Amino acid sequence: MDSFEWFTEIGNQQYDSLKPPGDISHETFNTATIGLESFGGGGGGGGGGKDYTKKAHKYNKKKYSFDNKIAKEQWKHTTKINQAKREDNKEAHAFQTQQRKDSYDQAKLVRKFNHEEKVRARTEVIRHINKQLEYNDLARGKAHLNARAVEQERQIKLALNARKSATEYEQKGEQLELKADQNRLAYKTRMKGLNLEEASTYIRHRIQTRDLQNKKTQTTLKYQGAAAEQAFKQATSVRERIKATGKTRLLQAGQSAQATGRDVIAAFQQQDAQNLHRVKTMDLQSQVEQYGINNAMIGLAGQRYYEMGKQALEKYSTQEARALQIRGQESDQRYLNLFRDIRLEEERQTGLSITAAYDRMIDDIDMKWEGAKIAAEAKIPLHPNITPPPIEPRAIPIGRIIDPPKPKKGPKPIKGSSYAPSQAVQGSMTGSILSGVSAGATALGAFGSMAASGGGAIGLGGLGTIGLGAMGPIGLGVGLVAGIGKVFNWW
Repeated sequence: MDSFEWFTEIGNQQYDSLKPPGDISHETFNTATIGLESFGGGGGGGGGGKDYTKKAHKYNKKKYSFDNKIAKEQWKHTTKINQAKREDNKEAHAFQTQQRKDSYDQAKLVRKFNHEEKVRARTEVIRHINKQLEYNDLARGKAHLNARAVEQERQIKLALNARKSATEYEQKGEQLELKADQNRLAYKTRMKGLNLEEASTYIRHRIQTRDLQNKKTQTTLKYQGAAAEQAFKQATSVRERIKATGKTRLLQAGQSAQATGRDVIAAFQQQDAQNLHRVKTMDLQSQVEQYGINNAMIGLAGQRYYEMGKQALEKYSTQEARALQIRGQESDQRYLNLFRDIRLEEERQTGLSITAAYDRMIDDIDMKWEGAKIAAEAKIPLHPNITPPPIEPRAIPIGRIIDPPKPKKGPKPIKGSSYAPSQAVQGSMTGSILSGVSAGATALGAFGSMAASGGGAIGLGGLGTIGLGAMGPIGLGVGLVAGIGKVFNWW
């Protein structure tokens, strides 16, 4: 068994945490395990016992020298490792301190930059919002002008319609007055015509009546003249008859005289009869004429009454028509005034509606403007408060590294007795090996933390950060073998 196998076996036995401590000690210092059987001898008798003792003592001396040399070299190596660790710790401490300082300075710069960016962003937002508010003011003013223009246009249109309505009212009023005047003039003309016609009819009837009365008088006078003439003739005839009768009575001379008397009397009687007939005829003619005149007068009176009734009816009809005209004119004037009042009320209400609509438009514009203002001001971010300053890094303590005590030589091996390294040598070897392993792990952890803090990959830095001690017995065994190989320059 060579030294590599021996030390490997020792390392595997001593640092196998799954075995009890007694088994580990027994197997570590077992002569068969450490390779003493390779020197010959061993159990049994014969002449090999002295050679074995001699060889064992020689080996023990070499082993003693080798252990002391190894302990000394290991102590030197440990002090070198500790010195290297101190330097590494200084460099790591300086690196970490500077890194923490850089991180602190960068945090302060980032804090200041973020605050300034927030302030700048808020200032920019306020600037844009102020422009928006200015635009809203301009839009509001323009909307007010538009609303005012619409209101004025409606008012002008309403005024024109009102003027038009007033003109139409005046025109219709004048037309009604003109029509009333025309009707009044026509009524007066008609009434004058009827009065003139009535007077003319009256005069005509008076004339006709007078003519009939004159004719009746003339007829009466004519009849009376004819009657007087006949009476005169009758008287003359009576006188002549008396004369003839007298003559006849005087003659009384015979039949011829009687016959002549009779003839005379007969002639006078005939003449009387003729006179009577003439009188009766004249009386009859007078009566007929009187009857015709009376009938004519009655007809004339009836015609007069008819014409008077007709004229009275026409006057009544004209007066009633005039009354109806007046009522119609009054009704037209009343409805015209009523329509004018309705139109005036409608215009007044329309004016109020236009004004109310204008006020509503202004209120809507102002409300929208106020809402836009509130919405714009609501977008203004709050004044940014600067974040609390970063915590100033504290000084990182530097771990202390204590060098192991300088190894001392133990008692030399005694011939004929078994040799075992002293605990100081074993502790020195074990401490040196563990110190090397711990130094390697510490260095790896330091550089791993630097790599991790510096933003490097996991790699070796991550392994150093994790630490080989956290890998359990397998990791510790790997570290031990690595340390021993480094001591003996196996790789």
